[in-house]
Amino acid sequence: MLAAGAAAAWFLSKQWLRSVATLEEAARGLSTSELGKRRLFVPSDDEELAALAASFNHLLDRLEAAHTGQQRFTADASHELRTPLTVLRGEIEVALRKPRSAEEYRAVLVSNKEEIERLSRLTENMLALAQVDVGDAIAQRESLRVDDLCQSVAAKLHPLAVSQSIDLAVEDASQEPPVIAGDRIAIERVLHNLIENAIRYSPSGEHVLVRTSRSGNEVRIEVIDHGSGIAPEHVPHLFERFYRVDKARSRAHGGSGLGLSIVQALVEAHQGSVSVDSTVGRGSTFTVRLPAA
Repeated sequence: MLAAGAAAAWFLSKQWLRSVATLEEAARGLSTSELGKRRLFVPSDDEELAALAASFNHLLDRLEAAHTGQQRFTADASHELRTPLTVLRGEIEVALRKPRSAEEYRAVLVSNKEEIERLSRLTENMLALAQVDVGDAIAQRESLRVDDLCQSVAAKLHPLAVSQSIDLAVEDASQEPPVIAGDRIAIERVLHNLIENAIRYSPSGEHVLVRTSRSGNEVRIEVIDHGSGIAPEHVPHLFERFYRVDKARSRAHGGSGLGLSIVQALVEAHQGSVSVDSTVGRGSTFTVRLPAA
């Protein structure tokens, strides 16, 4: 009986180890190019091995999604970087073909400066997203009055609003101070991106309202404009990286399609959320919800 039991145990362990070895060999043979094509076999006669294989397949699904997102981000970033670099090279090559007047050289330098500023903004945005991806979006948390931050950011953007003939106003509808615990630089970046977008995409003569409020344990920031609005088919994609509703208009304003992605990433890093309510022809309202301190 002992000999039979030992033989049966040896046989079963060899079968189980053979299945484990098969899973190991299949996992070892996977490459990044096969993430979307191959998955580990899930045996139906062994619950433990089936659970292990299913867990590995779930991990592979997440790796595939991350790898695909990284490839898409790299391709989009390369495209965005290539455009201003091509413009810079073309303008410089044309300027060097023959001697030109000081005014002509000045015009080339002014145009080059605009493209360099676009490159700088794109680089800063990509760096911000990289910091979010590695968990460095929040350097330190401190007690922040959201209404004061809105006033400060609006004051910085006031010259832009004046140049666009936009009336920019800030109001606080809170019954108690709208205080949050967050990173000042990150929240200022969120406000700057939302308010700047509202100003740039509003027609002259309109007004932009930044309204703060607090309800219980939630602080709300609303950026309201009365521009052309956003078509319903674009709304679900607004916070995707490098997504732009009107590419020609965004490029004319120096946009790269990263501003709202940064807003969402920074808000979520503060355990908050951001949403948009837009009607074509009436305007848009971007709402940021953050936990109150």
